[in-house]
Amino acid sequence: MFKLSHKEAIQAFRSYELANSLSLEIYDYLLSAYNELSQHYGPYGNIIGLFFHDLMIHFSGIIIQREFIGNYGEDIAFPFVSKNYALQPFLIDSDQYFGHSNKSEPLPMWRTKGIISVAAGNAVPLSATEERLLRSCFSLLTRYQPFAKAFLPARERQLERISMVVDELATKYDITERDCLIQNWSLYASHHTCANCIPTREDALVVGTRTSLQNRKLAINFLQQGRPVIGMTHGEITNSIFDEPLFGYAELGLCTTLVDYGSKRVGGRYNSPLAEPVSVIGRASASVKKLYKCGESVFDWGEGKKRLLYVPTIYNGNLHYGPYRGFEDNLYVTWQEQLLAVLPDATIKAHPKSLPSPAWKRVESRPLEACLSEYDVLVLDYYSTAATLAISSDRPVIFFDIGLRNLVSAYKDLVRSRCHYVDIDWGGNLQDQINEALRGLMTVPITWDNSFLHPFSITNQTSTAVLRGLKKYRSLIRGSKVASRESYE
Repeated sequence: MFKLSHKEAIQAFRSYELANSLSLEIYDYLLSAYNELSQHYGPYGNIIGLFFHDLMIHFSGIIIQREFIGNYGEDIAFPFVSKNYALQPFLIDSDQYFGHSNKSEPLPMWRTKGIISVAAGNAVPLSATEERLLRSCFSLLTRYQPFAKAFLPARERQLERISMVVDELATKYDITERDCLIQNWSLYASHHTCANCIPTREDALVVGTRTSLQNRKLAINFLQQGRPVIGMTHGEITNSIFDEPLFGYAELGLCTTLVDYGSKRVGGRYNSPLAEPVSVIGRASASVKKLYKCGESVFDWGEGKKRLLYVPTIYNGNLHYGPYRGFEDNLYVTWQEQLLAVLPDATIKAHPKSLPSPAWKRVESRPLEACLSEYDVLVLDYYSTAATLAISSDRPVIFFDIGLRNLVSAYKDLVRSRCHYVDIDWGGNLQDQINEALRGLMTVPITWDNSFLHPFSITNQTSTAVLRGLKKYRSLIRGSKVASRESYE
């Protein structure tokens, strides 16, 4: 990675904005195709719904990578793409790109047996310290699922339909080598689907994020058989605050019972589920509950030198897709260099999934919850789990909006009332804007209000209370009625 010139940075940000716009076009096109197929095969036995996320990744990724200034190598996993693939698609090696998906780490025999007739998918968010006992009980009670194939009614016709979608998208966005694209997608879709419906052994399914293809396949199989699916969100705050298509076609859907954070949900244009859950259960974030200190006047700047903690997001390499996730790594490096030139004494809290940059002088390796209170000011440029924890605390927060993510406007206004919020203009001098923000912070008496936060992350329910229902899962089954596959055959 390397720093961009001012001119290159402006170009990269404009490319990012264009990619967001085109990605939303792709989303609208796929949504139309999904709705069309739903008339024939229902909302679940639908190849576009199954691969919605993968199609978004692939085609928005091609658009994004074509405009990238840098080249981030060939280390990719289909449906993600590299710059070379984006410029001229080629046939993929199935073993290299997705052959790993039917391999799994050996598990203890008890993990696949379970005590109750409930299946467990991947990434079920029960990782908080306070939930260790619950996590152990969950693992003991449920049956982990091996690699699955999704049942598709009229599979061959649906495989033909996805090939048509690939061809139409390639034509619309001037992507060369359409035959390669079609062959890659035909192989990929065939690998993950089947024409025969295998009855599920379990009565219900619990899954984490539906960005996981394995979770989507499991959910679709259960839903088509009229079995309830309990889908759990992550991130310590209701996922409805993000007005991004990802949350509509993945995180907030493909389930009959959605277990989301908080008691309050907000709606946006793009975060509506493809098929609405039958019910929504709110649970409390243990991390937010522990940190949260309600106050209408959060701020005590005081005297003396301040300990600053900068909490960035990760570098994504070739794992970019749109909208709102195609921010080139070199552009982010450029921003960070400008920020840290103004804040040379800031400590950087590296993302747990990201390697620290060699240019970072001070790195905080502890979990954010463990060290947050030791810093006087928190600096953010990306709304994530870390941002939720930061604004839940009683620490002053500086939020530089550099264009990442897309919050529902009503929630964004609330964030503005909690933070020293600064909109960055990429056409201007970055260091001047950062310095001006700091001068304004230190010369004008400011207080912020975090009293709005708790309904988005906290309820009277706990994860334990919510998931205790697994012992009595039949009540969830009775309350989660879904249309079975027979209705659409």
